[in-house]
Formats: sequence, C-alpha cells, structure tokens
Amino acid sequence: MYKNIFSWILKRSTIIIMVAFLSSCAQSSSKKKEDRSVLNDNKVKNQKEWFDLKIEESLNNIERGKKRYSEIFVDIEYVPLETTSESLIGGGRHGIQYYTVTSKNIVVDQKIFDRNTGRYLGDLLRMGQGPEEYIYPDVVAGNDERQEFYLHDGSIGKMLIADYNGKYKETLGRAREQGNSFKKIYSLSDSNILITRGGGDLRNYRNNHQIINLNSKAVINQYCSSALNGYNTEEELYNHKYIFKWGGGNPFVVGDDRYWSFGDKVRFYDFLTDSIYSVGKDLRVIPIGVLGFANMRTTSEQFADNALLKWNIMNIFETSDHIIVSFKHTRYKPEYSSQTYLLTYSKKEGISRITTKGKDKFEETDYENDIDKGVSDQPVSSIWKEQSLYSFVSAETIKARIEEEDSNVFTTEAEKRFKAMADTLEADDNHVLAIYHFR
Repeated sequence: MYKNIFSWILKRSTIIIMVAFLSSCAQSSSKKKEDRSVLNDNKVKNQKEWFDLKIEESLNNIERGKKRYSEIFVDIEYVPLETTSESLIGGGRHGIQYYTVTSKNIVVDQKIFDRNTGRYLGDLLRMGQGPEEYIYPDVVAGNDERQEFYLHDGSIGKMLIADYNGKYKETLGRAREQGNSFKKIYSLSDSNILITRGGGDLRNYRNNHQIINLNSKAVINQYCSSALNGYNTEEELYNHKYIFKWGGGNPFVVGDDRYWSFGDKVRFYDFLTDSIYSVGKDLRVIPIGVLGFANMRTTSEQFADNALLKWNIMNIFETSDHIIVSFKHTRYKPEYSSQTYLLTYSKKEGISRITTKGKDKFEETDYENDIDKGVSDQPVSSIWKEQSLYSFVSAETIKARIEEEDSNVFTTEAEKRFKAMADTLEADDNHVLAIYHFR
C-alpha cells in the first residue's frame, strides 16, 4: 500500500513541476524590468563553446579593402538548373522568391531539381484554394531522412507536407495561431521540426520558436525570450531597455531573431537579449554567446526626437573556425545615413574583425573572387549540414562576367571550370546554384 501511495505522490509531483515549468515560460510573477537571462551566470560563460562578439570594440578598428573569397572558402561548386518550359523559375530571368537545398534536392519557387546534376524533377504541390494546395508559399524546407518537404502557406497559416516527388501527404497547423508568420523551418533528428516566427509584434516572442514532432503532431518544446520575464501585459514592456515604441499602439522591436544550421544543431540569435543560443540533439536550448549591441540601441530620448539609430542583423552563419555576421545601421537624424559591415569572429582567437565598404546594400560590398574569377557578389544566404553557403546567380550575370574579361584571364583549373560552365549557358537560362564550401 505504501508503495502505491509513494508512486501516486511521485507522479503528482512530476505533473506539478512540469506545469510550473511551462507556466514560467509564458509568465513570471516577478516585476523586475531587466533581463534575467542565464547568460549572466558565470558558469555558462566559462563553458568551452562561449562566443563573445564585442561589436563596440570592433567598430573602433575597422579594416578597409577587399575581402578575398579564399580567406573564407576552399572552392566553389556550380549547379546550373535545367531550363525547360516547365522548369522556369522566377520567370526565367527575374530572381527567385524562396528556396531550400538538401543533400538530395534543390527547391526553387515550387520547382524541384536534383542537387548534384540540376536536372528538373517536377513541381512541389500545386497552386489553388483546395485543402491540398497553396495560395502564397513563403517558407519551404526539406528532410532527407523522412523524404519530405514542408511548405508554409502564409496566406491562411497552414503547413503542407509533401513527399520527395512533390505529392501531397498531409497538412499541419491549419489555424492561424498555429501556422501564421513562419520565418524558417528546420528539420531536426527523430522526426522533429523547428519552426520560427517573425519578429516585430512582441506576441511572436512569447513562443518565437516551437519544436513539433511530426509523428505525434505535438509541440514538444518552445522558447520564450528571457527579456519578457516579469511582464504580464504589453503595456508593461514600454520601458524595457531592449524595446522601443512604434506608433501609438503596440510596442515593436527593431529587428528579428536569426536562425542558422551548424552541423547537427540549430543556432539562433535572440534579438531581444543580443544572445546566441544552440538547440542541441536533446532539443534543449543552451546559451552559447552574446553579440554586443545592447548598449548601442536607440534611447527613449532619441526615439522621441526621431533620431533613430537602427542596428539590423542581416545574416549570421558559422564555420568550424568562425562566426560571420553581416549587419548595418541606419540613422534618421540629423540626416539619413546607412552603413554596412561584415564581422568575422575567430573562435580560436576570440577576436572580432570588421570590414566595411560603406554602401547601402550589403550585397554590394566589394569582394574579390580570387578562387575562380567568377561573379563576386557576397554569398549570404542559408547554410546546410555540409557547411556551405548557397547563392543563386542568374545566367545573364555569369555570361556578362565572361564577356567583360578576356578569355585568357581564366587560366587556373578552377577558372577554366567556371568558364566552361558559363559557356554552356544562354543568357535567359535558369539560375545557377553556387555552393561555397567553407575553409
């Protein structure tokens, strides 16, 4: 009998602890108006994998000049996408809306291509208003293990799941409160996916990411920014040190969380706390670093005077040796100005270096492609498990690059391969996927 009583108490205590834990994520009884993140714990900061990117210090020692591809990448692989009347993307020559790359497939604007050959394989689902169709797709991801694609329809907040042939399988999260405002979808181990929401409205930060099990369809983990601890209403957030008011209604944030894949983990930058986290194999959220923007934000006095200084993280990606952050700041008073930066943080040295060219768009930052003398745009996009960056380059741009140089310029083996690939293209062909392999 005593054994049964003890078992009942143990089960009940476990339930109480779980409920208390989940409740603390959504709301805290404390009214303390400051970040109580575990990042302030010295034990966490002393762990092996701690990144401290000192933005303010680095801005005092900016490097000038071109950034060479060979400093970051070993080589560049090109995959021309097959061009047929059925496989045209973005009208053939007018850019792309969204894409994903796995070790098997490339998906661009609902078209599926072979990752290694670029051969067109078919369409992903079809447009329409039916339960198995999409209206406005805005996020797509692939899972090689399950041989599935995940497509989010932002118009009505549902996620469609298809097989690797592009055929419909099922729908997940049809309700707006479950599906709307997705930014990214990441495939995790054991049939789990991580979905991330957009920034802006603070309600998105209450559950800014959720991990869903595809077998049970249950939310098994979700993250709440620690900057929101101690606030029960949005009105209480107005004076928070990380947030400024926009308009007369809700408080908004300047910027957005950023997620990226690294090995078998997913990292993310929590904009509200300037903190970097990692989602491990066991789905725990572990703080692993910080970006030094907290003391560089617009004050309430500057905001009242419309002298807004906005720091915008454009992209973050990671190699085994470095973390690379592209960002810019925009100032509205006394006169409008914009400045772009590339920060390279050495994990081994613990030092951040910043390069800038002072142009409005970071994509225009001056790079030198000293690997194959190909197109020298900045390859900032998404990163996959093979530790590479992806960039889609139009055939027209590649052809123009060849024409502006004498053919004798392309002399090394890498340069010869680039020129040979370019010579197979017509200017109105589909884009070419450039895969930049990290050093």
